[in-house]
Amino acid sequence: MLPRSWVPETASQAALDRWFWVIAVLLALGMETVAACAGGDATWDLRNYHLYNPFALLHKPVGTDIAPAHMQTFLPPTLDLLYYSLARSIPSTLLLNAVLAVPQAFAACLAWLLSWRLVRPQNGVEAAALGLMTALAATGVAALSTIATSSSEILPGALVLAAWAILIQPELDRLPSAGRLFVAGLLVGAACGLKLTLSFASVAFLCVLLLIPRRRALDLVSRPVLFGCGLAAGALALTGYWWAHEWTLYGNPFFPMMNQIFRSPKAVPESFVDPTFLPRTWLQALQAPWVWALRLSWATSESRLRDPRFSLAMIAAAFCLVRLGWSAPRWRPWPWLVLPAWFVLGFVLWRFEFSIIRYLSVLELLVGAMLAMAAFPLARRFRQPGLLLAGSAALLGCCAYLTVYPQVNRTAPGNTAPFAVDLGRLPPNSMVLLLDNEPLGYFAAFADPRIRFIGTNDFFMSLDSSNPMQPDVERAIASHTGPLFGLDSPATQGARADATLARYGLSRSACRPVVSNLSPEPIRLCELKRAS
Repeated sequence: MLPRSWVPETASQAALDRWFWVIAVLLALGMETVAACAGGDATWDLRNYHLYNPFALLHKPVGTDIAPAHMQTFLPPTLDLLYYSLARSIPSTLLLNAVLAVPQAFAACLAWLLSWRLVRPQNGVEAAALGLMTALAATGVAALSTIATSSSEILPGALVLAAWAILIQPELDRLPSAGRLFVAGLLVGAACGLKLTLSFASVAFLCVLLLIPRRRALDLVSRPVLFGCGLAAGALALTGYWWAHEWTLYGNPFFPMMNQIFRSPKAVPESFVDPTFLPRTWLQALQAPWVWALRLSWATSESRLRDPRFSLAMIAAAFCLVRLGWSAPRWRPWPWLVLPAWFVLGFVLWRFEFSIIRYLSVLELLVGAMLAMAAFPLARRFRQPGLLLAGSAALLGCCAYLTVYPQVNRTAPGNTAPFAVDLGRLPPNSMVLLLDNEPLGYFAAFADPRIRFIGTNDFFMSLDSSNPMQPDVERAIASHTGPLFGLDSPATQGARADATLARYGLSRSACRPVVSNLSPEPIRLCELKRAS
């Protein structure tokens, strides 16, 4: 167990329980307060597909539109259905943010629960120190910058933390049963079904199960098998319907991703993984997380950020692993080895699979646990409870001072409507061409579902035949007999829109601005006419 050469004045169990619940409530209220002070969601992904995909699934027959949300048109809409139903039914941005922040508050409380079980505070001083460490983790750039937005990774991340809470019981030496392993796999599978970007966490989970002490040799095989069965069941339960749908339509359940394997004729044989932030050399890979610890960096985000949390956590996790490895093979308790191993391995897999900072939300929430597992044994050994509390407060203050959050597009905060979007009245037999790279798919969710929206010239749909779906666009435009309109962002992408019109033999006639509180740039809608 933990070093107990110094045993502080131990509070009664009732007093410790009060500390636990008071700090849990404070963490939850803190998350809700941050969400209330933030503006509404106007992120690039919301404007591109988080509104369009669920709307199309609910209201549009298959084949009505052609890739209006770029490549993301084809992503599973399961989680977006929840966001869409909340966003369209709650008339207040303030109230919507409060509801959307509930998973983040819950995830912070799960991280607090896991940290509490791992170090078992003995009195109010230790509980306060642990609370500060958990608050430090809950305020990092990965999770807090996207709070109350559709781009947040916290809801599936909370399922992963819940899986750990099932495996790591209050009696830390207690080994997980077969049932707990299956349920943990079920939760992690559900998380991956909601967001495939958590695949790195599930692979790391499978690997570190091998580090749990065995009752018998068969456990080495049975544990990953049980967890894997739960993993598959959880993912299929939430997203299997969509994978089957994609397989039927395109011959690729993950279309267009992994098309170098499935070879769907509707996309080029590529992986469609965004390589923007992936390391190009081993030296570049090893620079994370140090590169964004003390200086502003674009290494893992579209906008600059700075955050020392992961650097501190990696040092703490390495310290825990070295300390426990030194006392092998009879180390106890097992979560003190397995959780830091999962943290480090998950970070490494993330680095080589995505390297996009917000995908690290689930690991970031455990930064406090890593710091606590390194600091608490030292404070108890040297009998320095006051130093532990002061150090935790100082660390939180330094991180708050140094942290620079990445820019996230939001509407103005306040008790206003989440969406103010109006395309104007369009005939139901109209076709709207999205003429440039701007994320304009969300306009379809505010129009008559009979109107066709067609992507023409963006990251996924090119003007030439390099994209196998381009002939579908050409045929759709040529055969359309109703009114034709074009949406574009003239301030930033006017030249691209002009190239699109020239490619299809079209020109603008009457144009008017479109009402939208989501787009940072003005958007216009133009009637289009064909060349004579």
